[in-house]
Amino acid sequence: MKTPTVSRIFVCSIFGLSVIALGFACDNTTTTPTPTPTPDMAVAPADMAMLVPVISTIAPAMGSTAGGTSVTITGSGFQQGATVKIGSLTVTGATVSADGTTITFTAPANLGKPGPSDVIVTNPNSNTTMKTAGFTYFITVTFATGTTVTQGGDRGPRYVLPVDLDKDNILDLAVAYANSSTVVTYKGTSAGATISFGTATPRGVNTYPFMVSAADVTGDGNVDLIAPCQNSTGQGSVVVMPGNGTISPGTPATVNVGMNAQKPQWTQLVDLNGDNKLDIVVNLNGAATANLAHLINNGTGGFTYTAANNLNAGTLPYSLTMGDFNKDGKADIVASLAGTGNNVMPFKHNGVANAPWLTAGTATATTSGMPYNAVAGDFDGDGNLDLVTVNNLAAGTISFLKGNGQGALASAGTTNIFTVGVSPEHIAAADLNGDGYLDVVVANYGPAAGAGTVSWLLGKGDGTFQGMQNLSLGNSRFNSVAVADLNKDGILDIIATDYKAAGTGSTEGGIVIWKGTGQ
Repeated sequence: MKTPTVSRIFVCSIFGLSVIALGFACDNTTTTPTPTPTPDMAVAPADMAMLVPVISTIAPAMGSTAGGTSVTITGSGFQQGATVKIGSLTVTGATVSADGTTITFTAPANLGKPGPSDVIVTNPNSNTTMKTAGFTYFITVTFATGTTVTQGGDRGPRYVLPVDLDKDNILDLAVAYANSSTVVTYKGTSAGATISFGTATPRGVNTYPFMVSAADVTGDGNVDLIAPCQNSTGQGSVVVMPGNGTISPGTPATVNVGMNAQKPQWTQLVDLNGDNKLDIVVNLNGAATANLAHLINNGTGGFTYTAANNLNAGTLPYSLTMGDFNKDGKADIVASLAGTGNNVMPFKHNGVANAPWLTAGTATATTSGMPYNAVAGDFDGDGNLDLVTVNNLAAGTISFLKGNGQGALASAGTTNIFTVGVSPEHIAAADLNGDGYLDVVVANYGPAAGAGTVSWLLGKGDGTFQGMQNLSLGNSRFNSVAVADLNKDGILDIIATDYKAAGTGSTEGGIVIWKGTGQ
């Protein structure tokens, strides 16, 4: 018998909850479909007030200080109308996706202020989130035409060091002039957009000063200058010029370190014996053995040299690099060997009170010829000091040697060699564009015609570098380079010694400065 309709409705009324739970409909009823949620309905109004933004990624995570970089923040909980700030800069025109998982915008300009900035997202409900150092501004590296600073009568500049000698917070220059046996100090007068130098003060030292170091070795609070000198006759020496808080250092004191054939060439300042006084480590480039010497500081500017304490640093140690390669809090030394083998030789600071204070490690191959110089730094971002060598060949290169944080350096291999100019001699490292990665600048002596260049290569943060870009200035031979912000405008400048520019006599050589102008 057919069941009356009213009975069917009654049964559905009784069992309505069960029927609905099973997804069925009763006869003689109408089911209204549940609406598909729209983005605006995805979160109930009561929950909107609680919605908290979360930043997962920012891509790209860097852009030019000139602005204009298209950026996407990926995450969750972004409300329509959310605001974005990069540091103190408020982003305009930020667009939030319908599902609240992305925000896109164009980074504003931040002229002259490279470096990392926090990224802050704030919802209309006032909930906010921040990614520390989420976006890094970098400058587009450019340099003005090079200008030359000369000192009459002083010839053959070998090495330049920016240093504040007179405590006025403006960088001065200390320059070793090899051919005139002087160390010349130039008073910095740079201000604003201008780079300038005033009084030049020459100080006579022993024959052929090869380079110059600076530190307070006398313990009086003033910066002293130290120069290794390759005397033409008799003994090689290290000359200590005591600072007095002015542009003009005091009367030099000389420490003999062996016969001329040993050629004192490079110094590093390090506390060898743990007495909190800086001692001097100097290479003797002409000696086949016992060619790493130590000069022990008495604390008042006097140094003692003991030939018996010399160490063997391999064949022709051309220069020395200092850094804590094994993270023990003590400065280690690496010798760049220009002789056979194309190696660098690490020396661990062993921390003992008595000689020998350094212990030789295992030589590491650069896989390219004649490493003249090296610079230490964390070039791949793993927290360990690495080494980049400059290899003095006609087809000049630099080599990246990865440090393991325990004092060892990996061989460069064939993939870690990068092209620079002809016959490179010296290298410096700095973050030229403010992106947080170390870059390098290389002084290239150049071909016989004298067409030397200065190469700069931007680091990628993984131990590799972008292709070189070059600076030049006529008939030049560049043999040392330094990087510093000479006029305190937030942009790094490049300083190089031009060993033999056009001219003779008093016009032979000079200091070339390229002012950083990038934005």
